[in-house]
Parts: sequence; structure tokens; C-alpha cells
Amino acid sequence: MDAVQKFNAYMTQHTDRVPLLSVLSTDDKRFTVLREFLSSVYGEVEDNAYSVSKHLSIFVDSLSTIDSYDRDKIVYCMKKYEVKGQTGGVTGQRTYGYDRSRVDGALIRRKRGN
Repeated sequence: MDAVQKFNAYMTQHTDRVPLLSVLSTDDKRFTVLREFLSSVYGEVEDNAYSVSKHLSIFVDSLSTIDSYDRDKIVYCMKKYEVKGQTGGVTGQRTYGYDRSRVDGALIRRKRGN
């Protein structure tokens, strides 16, 4: 009976917390990308859900204490990858070395170097 109570206590010890990440298996792309990211930040992260979730909680705690300048840099970097909708692809003429006129939108050859 003591083993059943220990098991029940183990399984219900974190019922007040909300899980941050749900993955299907350790082969899930979200899991592997997150593990690789966390291992690049914190060193060696083991290939199991406990180790990744432990390091993820450390990462979130670090985000809560980061100063506003560094937080803004992280937010700016992540916003670049938030693509909404479909893009039309690369079309039109090559405009490298030209600026667009503010008056009529025509292309004007730049005199400055890049």
C-alpha cells in the first residue's frame, strides 16, 4: 500500500502547474529543435523530456529577469520569423543599386556605394 501512495503522490505532485510544451515523442520536430536550442545555450542537454523541460524552465526564468534592452533584441529577432500569409515570391526587375523616388516611385541610380 505504501508503494501505491508514493506513486500517487509522484503522479499528482505538479497538478497545480500548467505544462509549457506538448510533444508527441522525442522524434517530434518541436522537441528536437528545442533540445538543440537549449543545449546551445546551457551546454549538454540530455535527450529526454525531463532534461529538456528542466532547462526550458531555467530559460523562462532567465527571460523573466532579463533587462529591457536585451528583451527587445530577442523580441525583434523572433518577430522577423513570424510570417503571416503567403508571399508572392521574388518578382520584378533587379533593383540593387537603385533607390525608389519618393515623388513618383521611379528608380533612381544611387551614387553612393553599399
